[in-house]
Amino acid sequence: MEWRYGLGWHSYQVLLNERMTMLKALAVLVVVSLTGLVIAMQAVPAREALEVVDVQTGRVVRQVRVRVGDEFALSYINPAYGSRVIERFVVGEQGRVRLIKALYEQQAAGVDCSIQCDRLVQEGDYWVLESGREVEVLRALFSPENHAFLSHGGREIALNELMGPDSTVRVQLGR
Repeated sequence: MEWRYGLGWHSYQVLLNERMTMLKALAVLVVVSLTGLVIAMQAVPAREALEVVDVQTGRVVRQVRVRVGDEFALSYINPAYGSRVIERFVVGEQGRVRLIKALYEQQAAGVDCSIQCDRLVQEGDYWVLESGREVEVLRALFSPENHAFLSHGGREIALNELMGPDSTVRVQLGR
C-alpha cells in the first residue's frame, strides 16, 4: 500500500477508522432527524378539507385544505330575497365548524331570529348576525343561480365555474 498511496499501513487504518466514524455519525444524525420528523408530524393538528362536490355525480370537483382555527366564507345570492349573503365560519375540532357571523343585504333575509339571532345589528350596507353557534355537519347546496363563492386564505373560488348549467354543488367539510 505504501508505494501506491504514500500511506503506511497504520495511516491507512487510521484513515479508514475516521471514515467509518464519520459514516456512523451521519447514520445517527439521519436516524435522529427522521425520529424528530415523525414526532413533529404527529404533533401537527389533523388537516381537514373543504370539499366542493358535484351532487349529481358525487365527484369532488375542488378541495381546499384547512386546519382547526382556519376561517373561511361562503358568499351567495339568497334566491328567495335576491340579496347577497356572506357567512363566515371557523374550522373547529372533529369536523365541526362554527358560524362566526353572517352578513345580509336585507334585514331578516332568510334569518329566523327566534332561533338564530344572538345579535343582529346593522353595519353599513349589511345586517350582521353574530352567532358563534357550532354546526355539526356543514353541507351547503348551491346552484348556478346562487352565484356562490368560497373564500379561504385570501383566495376566492367561484363555484359557478365548477358546475354545469343544470347542476348543483355541495360544500362540505371532510378529511
